[in-house]
Amino acid sequence: MRSVIRPELPVLYVYDHCPFCVRVRLAMGVKNVKHLIHFLANDDIATPTALVGKKIAPIFALPEDDFIMMESLDIIAKVDTDERFGPTNQILPASGRTDIKAWQKSVQTLLRTLQRPRYVAT
Repeated sequence: MRSVIRPELPVLYVYDHCPFCVRVRLAMGVKNVKHLIHFLANDDIATPTALVGKKIAPIFALPEDDFIMMESLDIIAKVDTDERFGPTNQILPASGRTDIKAWQKSVQTLLRTLQRPRYVAT
């Protein structure tokens, strides 16, 4: 898949310990969309509040449209349905498989260690 590079790169504001942010970063990787990433400090209240009115992440900014949005699934839907980000409908919906949910629960501690490396380091 070819890399999608917009004239003005989209910006993704994330916390490095946030699983919802990981979800969006993964989708951007699957779609091969080049973007800027801005890691927010956990105590940075001003930046997300100025962007969307509250302390939350992820936040997706599309400078060429003066467009900003939050909520991971909404961001993924936006990127996956906008032809400017390559072929559409590449991200499949949730499968609803209960066996996967059970497995996630069984490896929850390990997943937290992998998803939140700074927590482990501290």
